[in-house]
Amino acid sequence: MKITARRENTYIPEWNGNAELPKEDQVVIHYRYLKTGERREYQRLEDVTLKNLAEEDMLDRKVVQDAAGITKAIVTKIENLILVIDGTEEAVETVEDFYDAPDAFPELRSEVESFLLNETAAVDSKN
Repeated sequence: MKITARRENTYIPEWNGNAELPKEDQVVIHYRYLKTGERREYQRLEDVTLKNLAEEDMLDRKVVQDAAGITKAIVTKIENLILVIDGTEEAVETVEDFYDAPDAFPELRSEVESFLLNETAAVDSKN
C-alpha cells in the first residue's frame, strides 16, 4: 500500500478581501501539519454543568483546544503582511510577529486560528 501525504501547506485568508487580491499581494500563511498525537498537547478537558429542568443538573466534560497554541506550533512563515505603526512599516513574517503585533487585525488572527484548529493532513491512500 502506498500512502501519500504532505508535511506542509499554505492558507490564503479571506480576511479584508485578501483572497481576491492579485496572487503576489495576498497574505499567505505557511504551516506544517501536526504530528500524530501532537494535537493532545493543545487540548484540555473542562467540566461543564448541564442544566436539566426535570432532574438534577448533570456534570459533563468537553474538550477545549488551544487555538493560539496550535497556531504558534504549526505556522512556519507569513508572506505579504505589513503593519504600519506610527508611520513605520513592519513586516509580519513569523508567528511570533503575528502574536506580538498590536491587536490591529483580530479578525485575521481569528480566521487563521479557526482554520488551523481543524486542519489535518490530507492523505491519499492507494493500493
